[in-house]
Amino acid sequence: MQKQCDRPHRPRSPIPVAHSTRGAVRLARTESTRQGGRHGAPTASTAYGVGMGSGGDRDVVGSLPTKLSRLAILSMHTSPLTQPGTGDAGGMNVYIAKSATALAELGVDIDIYTLEAAGHCASGITTDSDPRCDEVIWHTTIMGSGIDAAHEVSDAVAAVPRAVVRVHALSLAGTDGVSKENLPAHIDAWADAVAAHIGDVQMLHSHYWLSGLAGLRIARSLNLPLVHTMHTIAAVKNAHADAGDVVEPASRVRGEELIATTANQLTANTGLEAADLVTFCGAAADTISLAPPGVDLSTFAPGDMVEARQQLGLPKDAFVITFIGRLQRHKAPDLAIRALAALREVDPILARRAVLVICGGRSGTAGYTVESLAQIALELGVLEQIHFMEPMPPAGVAILYQASDVVVMPSASESFGLVALEAQACGTPVIATAVGGLTMAVADGSSGFLIDSREPVVWAQAISRVAAPQRREQMSQSARSHAPHFTWQRTAQLLLNAYQRALQ
Repeated sequence: MQKQCDRPHRPRSPIPVAHSTRGAVRLARTESTRQGGRHGAPTASTAYGVGMGSGGDRDVVGSLPTKLSRLAILSMHTSPLTQPGTGDAGGMNVYIAKSATALAELGVDIDIYTLEAAGHCASGITTDSDPRCDEVIWHTTIMGSGIDAAHEVSDAVAAVPRAVVRVHALSLAGTDGVSKENLPAHIDAWADAVAAHIGDVQMLHSHYWLSGLAGLRIARSLNLPLVHTMHTIAAVKNAHADAGDVVEPASRVRGEELIATTANQLTANTGLEAADLVTFCGAAADTISLAPPGVDLSTFAPGDMVEARQQLGLPKDAFVITFIGRLQRHKAPDLAIRALAALREVDPILARRAVLVICGGRSGTAGYTVESLAQIALELGVLEQIHFMEPMPPAGVAILYQASDVVVMPSASESFGLVALEAQACGTPVIATAVGGLTMAVADGSSGFLIDSREPVVWAQAISRVAAPQRREQMSQSARSHAPHFTWQRTAQLLLNAYQRALQ
């Protein structure tokens, strides 16, 4: 494997491309003043704006001046078809699936590559559950090393004149049951296998650092431009880690620096994340484009609270506080439990009828389990007020939002926070930490509250404020008005803009 942990070297001459099959495309270095990072601070029109051009004093992996019609998306460690809320599946899975569908609706054929062990639905033809996506067919296939032309779809799919999203789950020796933490050792092998199957695409878009390093290898091998989305940044997570937390490894930190300084374009959810890419990863500000996620308004919409609670078995007269997400330490489900306990001091009357729903599954060996969270609740004397629920598909999650009086997101760090958008689309106010993309997803004081504290009593006070009937109704209306500003169609258009910059 190449030395991915070293600081990236920027030679004065183009780097040769091995086994190029794409014509006269070469790696190039543009001599210009680099903005941001260790070379200067980002400006409002770059790190905090939606379009930053490409170029700068950096090595790029390729370019291709043409209109984009075929895109390969790389998601090594998790499949977009995996149920979010458990294991390694979360908002990134939703982002890939929904943005791919929206891009396909705009006429871009999509090939998504993942590791077979990452989880996928059975091989065959499936259609997206969104009724507005009739023009998109999803096709899945399991790829083995003996399959050539894996980019070809079945006759049934090819016969339908619609845009296609294909999910290719690639089998790789030695990866069955391997954890995400041990996947870096397989990056090169996976990248080479994908490169051998990738077909005639014009661009790569990698998600998360594992796929980013694979993307760099594929891009250099096939001379393709690369766009990358971090989703989370190791150095930022480490900066927000509490004492005793497991921090992200130095190899990931340096790998993300390499990706940020080499990919043709980076996308970020918010201006704050763009600034973090500059500050923590050394990215050039003029290579960052904003492409925040959207919300599926056909699934996430207001509903009848009484009926929703009946479906979920929740008490009809309770004040329902909900946490939805993987049981990771940085998402802090324990803080939601401690806030429930603190409510007894802040608002004793509300505390007697309050219940907390925790919907999510374990993620990694260092995260919480239902048992460990139940032990915390038992010690605080609130276990009987907590309902643990398994991760649910989107339709079920929407019902849970509809059943909730408020959704809490006490994350220590969050690149965006899709849960906040989904909850607000259902008319449910959100109380969230004032970090990362949550500062954009939640309209503080209008559709919810942003909290700059890790103290349970402060969170309990915010919950008590939301519980006032008139305020909750006002916030519910504001939440319904705020969420529709974020659509997957807009995300797709912003991604197309980023792709065009990378192609130029």
